[in-house]
Amino acid sequence: MASDQADQPVVEAVGVDGALADSSSQSQETEGETNEVTNAQAEGATGESQDENRRRVKVYELPEGASEWEAKGTGNVECLWVEAKDAMCLVVRSEENQQVLMNAKIRAGEDVYNRQQETLIVWVEPNKTDLALSFQQSVGCDEVWDQIQTIQKRIQADKHDIDQLPTNEHQGEQSLGSDELPTTVAGIGGAPMELPAPTMANLCDIDSGIVRMSRSMYMRDLLVGIVTENGWLERLLDVFQECEDLESLEDLYVLSTILRNIISLNDTAIYEIILKDEAFTKVVGILEYDREWPNMEAKYREHIESKVKFKQVIPIQNEDIKAKITQTYRVLFLKDVVLARHMDDGTFSTLNSLVFFNQMDIVSYIQQDHEYLKELFRILGEGSGETRSDAVAFLRELCFTSKNLQSMSRGSFFRALAQHGLFNSFESILSDPSLDIRLAACAILTNVLDHDPQLLRSFIIAQDKEGVRPLIDVMIERFIGDDDEGIRTQIADLLQKILDTSPLDASEGIVAHGGKTDREADEFLNYFYEKHVSKLMAPVADLDSEAPLVQRPDGTEIYPLGKGQPATCHFIVEFLCFAVKSHGFRSKYVMLGKDVLRKVTLLLKARDTYLRLTAVRLIRVCVGLKEEFYIRYLIKIDAFRHVLLALRETNGRYNMLNSACVELFEFIRKENQKAIIAHIVNNHRQLFEDVKYVDTFHALVVRHEQNEDAASSKGGDSRSESATPQKTKPRDGWERADDDESYFNSPDDEEESASSSASPSEPGTNGLVDAEQQTQADQRNAIQFVKASASSKGLVDYPDEDEEEDLVGMLAKKKTG
Repeated sequence: MASDQADQPVVEAVGVDGALADSSSQSQETEGETNEVTNAQAEGATGESQDENRRRVKVYELPEGASEWEAKGTGNVECLWVEAKDAMCLVVRSEENQQVLMNAKIRAGEDVYNRQQETLIVWVEPNKTDLALSFQQSVGCDEVWDQIQTIQKRIQADKHDIDQLPTNEHQGEQSLGSDELPTTVAGIGGAPMELPAPTMANLCDIDSGIVRMSRSMYMRDLLVGIVTENGWLERLLDVFQECEDLESLEDLYVLSTILRNIISLNDTAIYEIILKDEAFTKVVGILEYDREWPNMEAKYREHIESKVKFKQVIPIQNEDIKAKITQTYRVLFLKDVVLARHMDDGTFSTLNSLVFFNQMDIVSYIQQDHEYLKELFRILGEGSGETRSDAVAFLRELCFTSKNLQSMSRGSFFRALAQHGLFNSFESILSDPSLDIRLAACAILTNVLDHDPQLLRSFIIAQDKEGVRPLIDVMIERFIGDDDEGIRTQIADLLQKILDTSPLDASEGIVAHGGKTDREADEFLNYFYEKHVSKLMAPVADLDSEAPLVQRPDGTEIYPLGKGQPATCHFIVEFLCFAVKSHGFRSKYVMLGKDVLRKVTLLLKARDTYLRLTAVRLIRVCVGLKEEFYIRYLIKIDAFRHVLLALRETNGRYNMLNSACVELFEFIRKENQKAIIAHIVNNHRQLFEDVKYVDTFHALVVRHEQNEDAASSKGGDSRSESATPQKTKPRDGWERADDDESYFNSPDDEEESASSSASPSEPGTNGLVDAEQQTQADQRNAIQFVKASASSKGLVDYPDEDEEEDLVGMLAKKKTG
């Protein structure tokens, strides 16, 4: 509108009110007759004010470009949901013939509607037409103004809903003279919209009504009130039996769609109804029918009625807790089974919230009931048969439930279980003849270790101090001797969790190590390596190096392994990979003292490819550390010859074993591991000379020649060093030779930084670091073996077996000291 017309509603306000006042007496004379006509013809409105005078208005219109307001008539105003406009509208019906005088969509925006004086509301429509409502009473103006503001807030909140967006830019514009309004509307301040009665005949109308009302947040709130009040939803569920009796498949599909849409409203009042004992079976029965899967016969009711039983190992006295347990199961059944294909994010989140709060209450109740826990662990320790099986299954479910709790709550829960004897019963449970019980025991321990491994470590140390057989010894025994491979695999994972003492992130809900906890973890590792590592390593350490190989039809030979041995050896080698990287000098003691690494090379001849890969991985880890201890030991046992033989057996096929072997030698070349390169090229060149499908081995030879050229250019320095009197050798004959140190520290032309990072540290006074320097020495590659009469040329010599035994003894003293 032009600027000179902007103030027009204010100027005409007195005239509007005056006109309405003038007509007031006339309208009062015919009030009875008018009201009678209105009541007889008021179809399409969902509610009307008890005092009509409060909503009595006169409608004025100022078309674009006009200068005078035009009165359209007098009637009653309501805020209604209009289906045609898919929105809340201001609707005025004539008090004379109930024709629609005005049907204006309520729009969001602070400056859309303007209230002038106490009885006038003015605004501009999208088609530039000015409209005004002049109320007979100010209280009616107050009510409608408040309703407009409430609806605007709803619209603002629903902007993210695509269903609220207009289908075209002219949606909402409608002739004021239109008398066509749908009958399915809902009034604000009047009676709420009513869905049809829940009967078979009305199912289609109910379905379409729910779909329409679900489009807006405001209407969804109304819909929740309708379906949860006066037993409407319960009566809808009763229709299911009638539909099934008549075998009306189409009605069953519609009923299923209706129920899914109601559940998707995500209201707790709805969930409380459908999860009741008398309703839940009907709910899952309805949801068995799905139009998208007409040929799939779901049997939810059969499962609920015949297979689901609430079994109490120990009676729970609290009825509320028993109800929460039942409700939690039903919610999980809906979420994970019944609604799995149809659930949106909102429904998923709401159901998860119900489960979470129920589980918190259940766990807290059991945690605080000391008599209950005491009786539970008595059954675990002394019970047998089905009673014990039920107790273990209950404890497993209880621990699984605790995973959803917050970290502090979960920690206090496990501590409460430990104080009542959680770990004391595992020796007998892990040895139980029932596979299900043993699997459940592993699951329980997994939950504990995922939260706080130190809880179990402390218990094991306490057992050892008390002279009781420690639980870790039982676990190792079951790992080696159990007949079921699944049990062995799970116990292997448990052992690795116990022995992983690296700091953990407390933000992930796991206890972080630090201070006292670090010392406790170190104490546990010392205890394990001193008393239990030999038993764990036995399956690999006891492999017979002289065992005859089995000839294959293709001419290759394999190392014979018994039933179950491949999986056991696989875990042990995986553990060694972890120990080499994480346990420092302790792993070196195992490698040398038990000669485990030499036995691992036998597995490169195993039948199972995954076992060969594990052996290559261990060698790769040792090489990757760039520690002279492992490099010299690998050269001594000729491990790289076994890797080359395994590579040749792949016949150039691009598989995982071939790639792993090639990557190992490529890493050696890139890092310029000079001792390894010289060993491979000088001793095993014939094994890779014909490998032409990769450039790695040709590059190895080139790198070896470059290293020799670099060494020969420093020949003068080497001769000068050899002429210098040698240092006095220590009594045990072990020392790091200066010329070998120079050899391994010589820089590479291409990757000098990589070589320098792998250089050995300065030698100690006796070739071994003392206890105070042990940690630092591990990082600096302090342990290296050179015979007293070592030559200054080529590769170093190695000690004989007697000298190795002396070193093992010294390492043991260092560890125990």
